[in-house]
Parts: sequence; C-alpha cells; structure tokens
Amino acid sequence: MPLESFAPLPPLLTIFFFFFLLNFFCLLYSCCSGCCLSLSFFACVLLSWGLACLRVRALHCACRYSIRTLPDMFAIILRSEQDVKRRGGLASTF
Repeated sequence: MPLESFAPLPPLLTIFFFFFLLNFFCLLYSCCSGCCLSLSFFACVLLSWGLACLRVRALHCACRYSIRTLPDMFAIILRSEQDVKRRGGLASTF
C-alpha cells in the first residue's frame, strides 16, 4: 500500500480533522461521565495537535528515506531498533 494514500490532506486540514474527530469523542465522554467539558476540550486540542505533528513527521521521514510502502517503513524502524540494542541502549547514543 503506497504511503501517498495516507496523506490526502495538507497538515493544517489534518489538525482540524483530528480535532473534530477527537472533539466528538470527548463530547460523548464528557456527557456520559460528567467530566468537565472544558477539560475534555483542552485534551482534544492537545491530542489533535500531537497527532497532526506525528503525521507530518512521519511523512517527512518517508520523503527523507525514500519510503514508498508500509513494509519499507517497518523495515527501517526494526533496523534502527536493532542498531540501538547493539549499541547497548539509548543511553549510549547520547
């Protein structure tokens, strides 16, 4: 499956998409549990911003490493994890 199929929206529209999707679930949660609506709204804003940033970062890495498919991406992730284990963990990489 090509990675371009995961990137039909520009980054700003992605933030709004995640925001409205998460806002719907936060509203349902606040209505069902009696949670404060402003707290769920704030959490929704933070989550939508974070998910959009992760999506943009993933697409940037895909362009940088010439990743075309999902198996290529998983192979690079596994290879980098094996390199970290070989070096003795994250502490030795800093």
